[in-house]
Amino acid sequence: ELVLEFILLGQADDAVLPVSEIMQWPTASQPQAAYVIAITKSWGDIIFLGPTKEIELHSKKLIDMLDRFGASLSLHFFQCEAADVYDLLLRPVWNRGGNALHSVRHLVIVPDGLLHKIPFDILVEDRDDVSKWGELSFVVRKFTTEYTPSARFFVDSRRGRYSRGEPGKQFVGLESHV
Repeated sequence: ELVLEFILLGQADDAVLPVSEIMQWPTASQPQAAYVIAITKSWGDIIFLGPTKEIELHSKKLIDMLDRFGASLSLHFFQCEAADVYDLLLRPVWNRGGNALHSVRHLVIVPDGLLHKIPFDILVEDRDDVSKWGELSFVVRKFTTEYTPSARFFVDSRRGRYSRGEPGKQFVGLESHV
């Protein structure tokens, strides 16, 4: 199991203080940068992903493409965009983690900002020329994925803090489109 907590610093819609003001980052000189905190039981690292604007641009492009074209989406264009987002968000983790991540088969995604709208399951790992949708190397073919709103919620839920049916320990999540 690999927990990936994405942090996009300098987002256009930052409503709270960025995490960089709370903890010491590897590079304080990049306040508009994106990171992922990657953790398994035996390995962990904070990985620089690149400029937040670039990640937001490619993510928005993929989201817009999915919304606009739906089932009539072009295989080639989808593959290019889904591979670009994979290269920005996940490939740096595999490059850094190497053999430490070889046995990982389950991803826990803790998205930030616009990444809440990205279906990580449909990101594409490579750009090999394919002629059918079934030939794409979707993330879901290699991993099961789980989404959680925060690392704290994930840990607490695993410890049984949010159990079904127990009085006083129920959780209701609502999405705001404001």
